[in-house]
Amino acid sequence: MGINGGTGIVGSGSVLGGSGISVPKGGVAPFVGLLDEYSNAAAAYSVRKLSSDYATPTDSEFSFGGALQFDGVNDFVEFAPISLNDFTVNLWFNANLIAGASFRGLIGNSADGNIYILLYNNNGTNSIRVSCGTIDYFYYNVPAFSLSTWNMLTVKRSGSNVQVFFNGNESSTGALVINSNSISFNRLGSYSSITNNYMFNGKQDEIAIWNTALSATDIANLYNEIDGVGQGDFATNYSPANLQAYWRANDGSGTTLTDEQGTYNGTLTNFDTNVCWVDGKANKGALVEIRRSSDDLVKNFYYDSNNELSLDSTDWNGTTLSSWIGSDDGFVRTWYDQSGNANNAQQTNTSLQPQIVSSGSLIQSNSKPSIAFDLRDNLNLSSINGYTVFNVSKLDAFGVRNYLSWNGSLGFQLRGLGGGIGVWNSSDGGYTVDQDLNQHLSYFRYTGTAYDMDFDNNGIETTGAQALVPVINIGRNDNNFSINGKTQELIYYATDQASNKAGISSNINSYFSIY
Repeated sequence: MGINGGTGIVGSGSVLGGSGISVPKGGVAPFVGLLDEYSNAAAAYSVRKLSSDYATPTDSEFSFGGALQFDGVNDFVEFAPISLNDFTVNLWFNANLIAGASFRGLIGNSADGNIYILLYNNNGTNSIRVSCGTIDYFYYNVPAFSLSTWNMLTVKRSGSNVQVFFNGNESSTGALVINSNSISFNRLGSYSSITNNYMFNGKQDEIAIWNTALSATDIANLYNEIDGVGQGDFATNYSPANLQAYWRANDGSGTTLTDEQGTYNGTLTNFDTNVCWVDGKANKGALVEIRRSSDDLVKNFYYDSNNELSLDSTDWNGTTLSSWIGSDDGFVRTWYDQSGNANNAQQTNTSLQPQIVSSGSLIQSNSKPSIAFDLRDNLNLSSINGYTVFNVSKLDAFGVRNYLSWNGSLGFQLRGLGGGIGVWNSSDGGYTVDQDLNQHLSYFRYTGTAYDMDFDNNGIETTGAQALVPVINIGRNDNNFSINGKTQELIYYATDQASNKAGISSNINSYFSIY
């Protein structure tokens, strides 16, 4: 179902005229998303919404709800056997790994020699392998798709023929002829062998089985509905006649995957139930994933009516951060990239996660939410070429090296050595500005032969030669020197943004009031 029975989430009415402009707290001038005005960021992390395109899902999109995350090692779901002649299986998947010649089981039967439907890498081409019996199988080549993206897979049998549809369209590779009669399903996430070669790594959602072969029109409509083309609540339109089982993965906790039809509830086996229940396809717009200290549960939270994270922010099901966190502490498991490049900053090690909620209250700087690092915390990144970096961060204490973001031998560092703030460079030993704990390293630019910096928009600069390599984390360098302070925003550009410096800095300051 949608949020709060379809009433929308907190803040859904904050956008004025659909322009992505809203009025922040404190009567500050209207905020316009940075990524709308200054495009092509390599990665962007913030406690506020940075773009009108980075939209909270609508009520209809939120009907997609939650999803189930498989770890690719030994997770699977088992349910009572569903034995059919003609059938249609439809599911959405988001794969993290399809490597080498590995099979990745989506749905099938625990007994070898029955049906199974697999993702497979066939000589470098991702394909769907459908197997019926120990000998009969066929590889259906599917259009190229990226990892960590949602796709809809449909497999149907009519008489002796099996056909595969990918994102609503039939595969061009033909049909598998089956001579046997009854086919049985009883497992998600693997097939007969529970080994790494056969286990699905990624998310599954909206899994359904019919005891009939749906028409091509029905299959196309299923895709169009969930993909946002259709109208109304998706679950209602997902139920043509003869639906045998339908798992929406909206349970959110526990070890049961509920069948909406009431007969084939699945049992989760080997899952970490604190982290396996995740947002479904419509999780766009989440700012941060927070771990609750009392039980290690995690939830995504979206921006509120002021376009920022607050205790009024909700998850996909309409639960506010305030009601969920109670008086607990909260720690950042994922800080979502708003650039559209999916460079999410994540830390799964609970002992290294920075804090964002303390005893039920958001940690803040200048009355805005902040993420607090404590000399050990960090968030891991994939490679990002950060030639120009804008950020909002400050120290809480001096006395140690405080790395905000590390880039090879060059660190974007709020220095504690010598009682100053600066950027560490192995060639010149660093650059010290002053001893004001409230200073922000707000701008860093690397041109290939030199770098310059600006603290609190003061125009202070230095130069030096340095080879630049991709950023690998936020909050710590390779020698485990970590920041002791708070961070609110980091925006990386892979290009020189000197011409946009004034506008970007002004936009940041109008929101955070840092200078």
